Amino acid sequence: MPDRIIGYICIRCGRNRPLNVVSPCACGDERQGWRVIRCDCGRKLEAPLGGDFQCEHCGREYNAFGQRLAPREVWGEETGETLADILGPAGRDG
Repeated sequence: MPDRIIGYICIRCGRNRPLNVVSPCACGDERQGWRVIRCDCGRKLEAPLGGDFQCEHCGREYNAFGQRLAPREVWGEETGETLADILGPAGRDG
């Protein structure tokens, strides 16, 4: 959902960059950086460059593009996979 993305964070220096700024960051980095999205609960979240993540406040799940995902408890229902199958070895440690 594009309107959920509210800005970016520079990869090089960590400055917040507004969504509508096309020019390079003040540090000279031209990459877009991490997306900053607004969760349904109102919190600002830093979306990783790849992968899914969860709001630490309310537990809602999002992908790196800010699209809301179904709760992890139902991931794999349609395919018969378990959460461990989906998350792989890294998901089993936590």
